[in-house]
Amino acid sequence: RDKRSAWLDAVLRDVFGWGSLFEKGSLASAGIAVFSPDERVRVNPTGALVIAETPHALVLVVDPQEATLDANYPDDGWSASALDRMAAFLRTSESCSVGVVTDGRWWAVVSAPVGGPVAWGVTDSLAWSEDTQVRDAFARILDPRLLNEEAGIGGHTLPRMFHDSVALAEEVTESLGQQV
Repeated sequence: RDKRSAWLDAVLRDVFGWGSLFEKGSLASAGIAVFSPDERVRVNPTGALVIAETPHALVLVVDPQEATLDANYPDDGWSASALDRMAAFLRTSESCSVGVVTDGRWWAVVSAPVGGPVAWGVTDSLAWSEDTQVRDAFARILDPRLLNEEAGIGGHTLPRMFHDSVALAEEVTESLGQQV
């Protein structure tokens, strides 16, 4: 676990550029928790990207998975996957709609704005040394400036890009429907 913890810190702080903005534990996730439908299982985020005392992205670190992060989470009595659990966190958060889920190997970015659709993308970090473009692209979308709704890069933020992609997908669907 110590080696995995060091790896996770290196990726979040150095590769993604979160540095000291990444906060672990209850300080970063104060008040954010989700429960299984029967309320027997409570889950808190592992940490968060915190800018000006406000979480802008949540982090959930899970035990290594036999499959990918969208498989049911084993052995705790709640069938929700790690990605579903992150989506539930984001739906309860007032300050962020983007999260990161990882088991150390698999890394996912999750978008779940209140009232909007859930979306995620997953990458395998074992391939990052061979496919540096995927690693760099994943790190780029998790740049703290893109996650900061008040700043962004050139007026762009990741939550806004997710929102715009949904709107464009609806436009394409409507256009295709008219052609049929």
